[in-house]
Amino acid sequence: MFLVDSGRYSLKDYLALRRDQGKSLSRGAVKNISKAIILVVAGLHAKGLVHLDLKPENLMMFNGRLKLIDVDGCVPCGSEVSIQDSSISFSPCYCAPEWARFLIEETESKITVRPHLDVWSVGMTICELATLDAVLKPMYANFLRNGHSHREAGFLFMDWLGSIAKAPIPKSIERSSPRILSVAKRVARFDPAFHQMLIGSLLVCDHTKRKTLAQCLSDSYLESDKEKVAKDASAVEHSHSEAPPLPVHEKVDRTTRNRIEDTSSKAPLYKGTLWKLNTDGNPQDPTHWLKRDMWAAASSGREAKRRQCMEGFRTLKGATVTANAAKGHRFWFFSDVTFPFSY
Repeated sequence: MFLVDSGRYSLKDYLALRRDQGKSLSRGAVKNISKAIILVVAGLHAKGLVHLDLKPENLMMFNGRLKLIDVDGCVPCGSEVSIQDSSISFSPCYCAPEWARFLIEETESKITVRPHLDVWSVGMTICELATLDAVLKPMYANFLRNGHSHREAGFLFMDWLGSIAKAPIPKSIERSSPRILSVAKRVARFDPAFHQMLIGSLLVCDHTKRKTLAQCLSDSYLESDKEKVAKDASAVEHSHSEAPPLPVHEKVDRTTRNRIEDTSSKAPLYKGTLWKLNTDGNPQDPTHWLKRDMWAAASSGREAKRRQCMEGFRTLKGATVTANAAKGHRFWFFSDVTFPFSY
């Protein structure tokens, strides 16, 4: 357990805590977190980058503020991504319908990366602030129960997602929900402006009609309470103060991400470039190699890591190593063993 201001847990961890406690987020918290998410991703898009794997797990809490992580996998806007590119990561429950179609249709082997891919993911993430769990998880679980494997379930899920004409907004936040909720719950949970922003701006199946996040920042739902009071005196109920995006005195269990934290303030021991070959890429074709920055931090624990790597490489006994690729200082492993580690 650790304090919120330690900056070491994700939005996913926080929502899991609230779900386990049976405590929904307040309307003010939902609004503040929504605005923070839209703002940070809009900033990324303004830099000409697209994240492609936006989800609560990639939003971390730092001193009461949310920050976007895993930006090393960002792709420049307008670039083309091949279906064979194994370096691109995404999460099925948060990816856009057009991305799902790209994955399963054989007519197109590449897709042009645009910010609208992130906008849908932002909508799914914000939706989760009200549901406290991934909106599309039940649908994926349904395909998994009826399928023969995870691979088949994944294909069926993507086929369904790519063909939807209307966003699967949960009933709890649809416009019709006040008619089925008690009076007390209507006041606490129902917000027509929140629902309208989701269906009218973020979770629009036709990506050509989906709004940009910069446009969403002007949405009436994200107006501050003080601005609403100036326009409508009936909003005074929520006008006293705007809390930080998340509480600052709760304790949250962090989900381990299997990453070594760099706590060093010293310069890296080494900085260089790593080249990774696309899946099924041609080693002789320079365009099939992906350039990645790499470095060794001063606090990398070299002795412990040396022992770990040696234990791993023992499993490569009998492997054949060749040097036949387009990049210098390269080598290939050909073996039927399973690596006990990942890079």
